[in-house]
Amino acid sequence: MRYAISYISTAETALTSIDVKELLNKVELDNNSKDITGILLSSDTNFFQLIEGEEEVIKELYTHIQKDTRHNNLIKFIDQPVTINAYDGFLSQVVTDQTRHNGNNLINYLHYIEVLDAKSRIAVKRVIEALIV
Repeated sequence: MRYAISYISTAETALTSIDVKELLNKVELDNNSKDITGILLSSDTNFFQLIEGEEEVIKELYTHIQKDTRHNNLIKFIDQPVTINAYDGFLSQVVTDQTRHNGNNLINYLHYIEVLDAKSRIAVKRVIEALIV
């Protein structure tokens, strides 16, 4: 069964922009190799992630994320089975002042959340819009 977890967190202040880019690249490679799909966005000192995959794999990954000292104030707001795959891979991106107002990115990210129930879609949409708009 496919399963989705989504969370937001605040990054450890010691992370540099290079650290964040390296982290996002590593996460994207690791997740794609494990058939974990979804999206990871980093904006300023915040992370947003929606991960989707086999339930056991996703729950194990989230447990690992909870123990990762680079995350503070971790808030999980989606934890549920999904019936349709919304993703064809895992995407990660740093949201900068230059990419923040890119309407195409927003449309692309919102497409990914269509598998979620209506209430969850609203919650995720608000978080994504806060990071992008």
